[in-house]
Amino acid sequence: MPGPNTRRFTRLLVGLQLLLAAAIVGGVLTHVYQQRRATLDRHLEEAVTQARVFEDQLTQTLNLANLTLQALPESIPLPPGPSANGQLEALQRRLSFFRSLSIADHEGRILASSVPANVGITVDTAAFQPPLAADSLSEFLRLGGPWSGRHFADGRPATMAEPATTNARSFLPIVRPAHHGSERYQMLASINPDFFLNHFARHINHQLTSVEIIDYAGRTLISTRNDSPGGEQHLSTDKLDRLILEEIGSIADDHEYGLELMTAFRSSRAYPLFVLIHVDRQIALADWTRQTRSTLAVAGLALAALLILTSLLVRRVRGGLLAEERLQHERRLAARVFEQSTSGMLVTDPAGSILAVNPKFLQISEYSRDELLGRNPRLFSSGKHDPAFYQKLWAQLLGDGIWRGEITNKTRSGRLIEEWLTISVVRDEAGRIVNFVGVFDDLTAERRRDSLIRRLSQAVEQSPTSIIITNLVPEIEYVNPQFFATTGYAPDEVIGQNPRLLQSGQTPAETYQAMWATLSAGHIWQGEFTNQRKDGGIYHERAIIAPIREEDGAITHYVAVKLDITEQRLQAIRLERQMAALRALNHIVVLGGLSPAETLRAALRLAADHLHLELAIISRVDRASDSYRIEVQVAPPGTVADGQTFPLGETFCRLALDHGDVLAIADAEQAGHGQHPCCCERHLAAYVGTVIRVDGAVYGTLSFSSGQRRDHDFDPSDIEFIRLLARWAGSFIERQNDLQQLEAARLAAESANRAKSSFLANMSHEIRTPMNGVIGMTDLLLATALDDEQRDCAETVRHSAASLLGLIEDILDFSKIEAGKLRLENLPFSLSAVIHDVVTLLGHAAEQKGLVLDTLTGQPPPDLLQGDAGRLRQILINLLGNAIKFTERGTVTLHIDWQAGADGMAGGRLHCAVSDTGIGMPPDVVAKLFTAFYQGDASITRQFGGTGLGLSICKRLVELMGGDISVSSQPGQGSIFRFSLPYTTPGPEHEA
Repeated sequence: MPGPNTRRFTRLLVGLQLLLAAAIVGGVLTHVYQQRRATLDRHLEEAVTQARVFEDQLTQTLNLANLTLQALPESIPLPPGPSANGQLEALQRRLSFFRSLSIADHEGRILASSVPANVGITVDTAAFQPPLAADSLSEFLRLGGPWSGRHFADGRPATMAEPATTNARSFLPIVRPAHHGSERYQMLASINPDFFLNHFARHINHQLTSVEIIDYAGRTLISTRNDSPGGEQHLSTDKLDRLILEEIGSIADDHEYGLELMTAFRSSRAYPLFVLIHVDRQIALADWTRQTRSTLAVAGLALAALLILTSLLVRRVRGGLLAEERLQHERRLAARVFEQSTSGMLVTDPAGSILAVNPKFLQISEYSRDELLGRNPRLFSSGKHDPAFYQKLWAQLLGDGIWRGEITNKTRSGRLIEEWLTISVVRDEAGRIVNFVGVFDDLTAERRRDSLIRRLSQAVEQSPTSIIITNLVPEIEYVNPQFFATTGYAPDEVIGQNPRLLQSGQTPAETYQAMWATLSAGHIWQGEFTNQRKDGGIYHERAIIAPIREEDGAITHYVAVKLDITEQRLQAIRLERQMAALRALNHIVVLGGLSPAETLRAALRLAADHLHLELAIISRVDRASDSYRIEVQVAPPGTVADGQTFPLGETFCRLALDHGDVLAIADAEQAGHGQHPCCCERHLAAYVGTVIRVDGAVYGTLSFSSGQRRDHDFDPSDIEFIRLLARWAGSFIERQNDLQQLEAARLAAESANRAKSSFLANMSHEIRTPMNGVIGMTDLLLATALDDEQRDCAETVRHSAASLLGLIEDILDFSKIEAGKLRLENLPFSLSAVIHDVVTLLGHAAEQKGLVLDTLTGQPPPDLLQGDAGRLRQILINLLGNAIKFTERGTVTLHIDWQAGADGMAGGRLHCAVSDTGIGMPPDVVAKLFTAFYQGDASITRQFGGTGLGLSICKRLVELMGGDISVSSQPGQGSIFRFSLPYTTPGPEHEA
């Protein structure tokens, strides 16, 4: 019957068995859950990455669309002409993401389009985002909601009530305002959603992932889902507010379209749009579900097998415990023998059952003594050795009585250990085998160190980065194969050398100083080098250099890990070139304040600096004479000059004309032009140029060249830069031609006007002479004895001749002013005498109409002034005469006021105002009153007479005398004419 210790130990083993089963079940479930979480996290991380990539592609496409619309006014004259449709169509064909390009007026009516059917369609852009104030002059890109249809002509805006069906054509409209003089236009374009959908299709699994582009109102613009048409709004307000607040992020537990989703979202950097990446959680977990089923099935079988085996083990251990009770004395004796051994020791009976193990063995095997006693050592078998190995072992052991060698066993936890094992046979006096004694040392740690060193060596040898180890001198002691692939050097060329053999001279000295300062302080240094390969090629490296220390902390070596980043640097340079091209174009477009030739020269200088080419030319090509003339150039002194003419012949200009588009030659010799005259005679090694078109016809060429070849081809941004610059230059030349034609027309009109005025002045003068004769003879006739009827006829002739003479005088004055022949006198005169003459002259006419003609004086003026008294008298007579003419009753008043000059200066300003209580004038008549030959109503001429020249002459006389004149009037309330004139006062000699 078992003792109490055996019973307790048996219960303990059963408890451990159950605990082990629970641990396995818990571990499997934990593993399954972690795999599920890792699967979801991986898909969500991929969605975040896709959102960033798609947002970048969306923003760059819209930026390019914005730049295209911004350049339209420069490429296509406004307002658009008959050729605008073709120009827009040609531009749209080069940009695959556009479905159409259009130019509309400020009300949205399409004036020109790459799709002619769109012309005449009115597009309401008021709801486009972001909103634009009605009086705003800002020019920026605005986006509208999706439209059903292929173009504006057959389309309509999609709405919640009528969204765009997923199987129909649709497009996204965009608009950018533009100004041309005082006119406002709208540059319209329709973006093809298929451009983005095709891009999405190449990067996503449609069964797993869907992509949406929505605006800040939650409206779907583009979607890869068939159940999410354009124009639909399916996001909740809370979710939309979260997207707007966070801009970039993810939603791990999302619900849309009745599905459980994971959503990554990212706001556009420049536009009110979001890119949403939806991942179907159920599909994402499909592989995990299959793996989980397999894992649980395997785990169930393994658990069942483990329970069976452990049950058998418990039974066996229980039997061993019973045997241990019998052999307790022998085990204590064995324990004293090998208790202190540093090697693991094991004693078995002849049958192979374990009788004793020492503590070291228990430590290494991870078993307890109770678990091993009575068991066969084969429980340590790892399965790494075949049966032949054990047959040979037993044959040698039984034959020689001892076996030594390496063997791989496993511990209780299943961990493999490598051992150096010695097995000895113990015999009794009769030679019978009574025991086997095994002694082993654990070689696992040593083997692990060897394996780690081997793997580290393989990692270094196979690393895609260059690895260099130097001593403190420093001298290179080791480089990996990637170093040779990167630099082109052989091993015997670098071992023992200083790493400075890689230096190109392009890395700043401060970089090396900072590196050695950091390494000398015992720290890790990171930075970049520009180095040189064996063949002389330049490459860029990002390096991490760290000191290697011994156990005592002493630095013995340095290790450098270097990554070739040349391609990354080239990408960064290309991006910077694109940005520089945009900046240069912007600077060229806003050039102003220069003559046309200097404006073109400034543009060439900016472009040449951007392209790093020393020679820039705008030429005018003459096909008839097969020559080209340099219109504007930027070149080194002594090379070429404006106005020079050269044969077109075999030149790069001819190649550019024949090419039709941008011709780019980075290295003429390598490009097959080594024997071209421009290369071998004029020593031009690099060239880029294109055709300039003016009014649709070839005008000449835009050319940039250099005597030095380029070390790389022209970037696509350089090609597009040249193309846009040529369009700008063509548009600029077109505008200058138009301005020259307008200036010539203006000069011709002014010359004709002066000839007319001169003729009118001469004719008026010639007519006035006989009229004076008529008046004189009429006066003589009136002085003779006449009867009443004859006197009445003679007075009528006298009155008509005087009126005609006044008209001729007005025309003569007007024509003299128009012809610039009127001369003003500058003589002393008495102001009071002039006013007295005028009032006396017009007093009789006022008295006949029953009017009061009055004179009021404010600040009294000096009586003696210096100026043209006749012209002042003419102005006053005209204004007072008009006031009397248009006033039926009441008063006509002349107001006189004097304003002395400042700081005691001689002279001042004479202010005069003529007011009446006459018929007055409406505002539209007042606005045109001083226009020659103008009268407010045709009936005025019939009722009051006159030609409409008097006030025009007054205005021009006042302005010629340095003054100003104005009028205020209301219908039925009379009028007030005000004018002021500057006068000086004569010296004392005139006063005497």
